[in-house]
Amino acid sequence: MRQAVARRPHARRLRPPRDASDVLVVRLAQGRTALDAGRITALLREASVFYPEPSTRTPMAFALTRRWVLKANLRRRSRDAERAFQEAGAAAALHARLGLWHPAKTWFVLRERGRFLPGNATPRLHLLSEMPLRALFEWQRLRLVWRAAQAGYRLDARGVNFGRAPGSLSLYYLDDEIYPLRK
Repeated sequence: MRQAVARRPHARRLRPPRDASDVLVVRLAQGRTALDAGRITALLREASVFYPEPSTRTPMAFALTRRWVLKANLRRRSRDAERAFQEAGAAAALHARLGLWHPAKTWFVLRERGRFLPGNATPRLHLLSEMPLRALFEWQRLRLVWRAAQAGYRLDARGVNFGRAPGSLSLYYLDDEIYPLRK
């Protein structure tokens, strides 16, 4: 009788780049980003790996520092640098147009082993689902959901997908995914 071979778990780690030249930061017309390639490289080197709960099958890779969350959808890894950069650029442009996410969120493309992976870095935020006096922020969550709907998109409106920066009263959407509204 053959014994089943245990499969290695899917690697969901954002590996630190060799140096800053392996990180391409998306810049929009206004040209400002919160992080540059050198800072993203340093953050990935100091970050710890994070696996979200309860989903253990997510295609997302996460890295955490004290102040930043870096993440990327591993399904979007590509051998085509231009495609990866266009995808990250489209996400950054949508970010700028809708204003749902934290203004310091920075999109980048990470070059790793001949492949290119679009990703982003966001300041760590306090989750709405874990906030005391959560009801005080509920109207902001509804306002963000309404703003997305006005632009033709639907958000995953669960409390784990919204957060606020320490010391701030502004609420932001955390999830990268938004969905077109059904007509």
